[in-house]
Amino acid sequence: MAQIPKSFNFNKEQFLTFLPLIICFFVIILFLLFLIPSQMKKVSTLSAQLTDKKNSLTLVERGSKSLSEAKKEIIEMGKRIVQLEKKLPKQIETTLLIDTLKDITEEARLKFSSIEPLAQRNFELKGQDEFYVELPIAVKLKCTFFDLIDFIHKIENSARLMKISKFTIRDNPQDVWEHNVELSISTFATSHY
Repeated sequence: MAQIPKSFNFNKEQFLTFLPLIICFFVIILFLLFLIPSQMKKVSTLSAQLTDKKNSLTLVERGSKSLSEAKKEIIEMGKRIVQLEKKLPKQIETTLLIDTLKDITEEARLKFSSIEPLAQRNFELKGQDEFYVELPIAVKLKCTFFDLIDFIHKIENSARLMKISKFTIRDNPQDVWEHNVELSISTFATSHY
């Protein structure tokens, strides 16, 4: 057994005076040992909830930006529709597209092989007393690439709304520079019931 040295005096009265302090110290340590883990768990839970709320807020902010951008795009599309509707003639003319092509091709060096009207198509507008009419024609022509580009550019910038579809280019065995081109060109008009 270990023996207590004689120089060590254990004073019971001094010990009893510090005993409440020692007990308080141990109680505080035990309290902190039980309190800190539960509080750390709460802090961790609150931190996760805060992160979720921040992510939700970020999504809402992005959504509101997307919504405002979509509204701007809708306004721009509305303006574009108004511009295109101004290009639509108010009556159906059987020679409408032919006259437009004549105006476009007056200065062009295109050689038309054939121009053939195609079936007219109607597009109804729900809730309105008018409808759109597409007047397509099939065109076969011979031209160089430069003349073709000029022709397409003039169609695109025409005063009337026009569309090109079914576009094919083939080589011309008789002339290296000229090509056989086939395309459908449509113009549009509005009409009333």
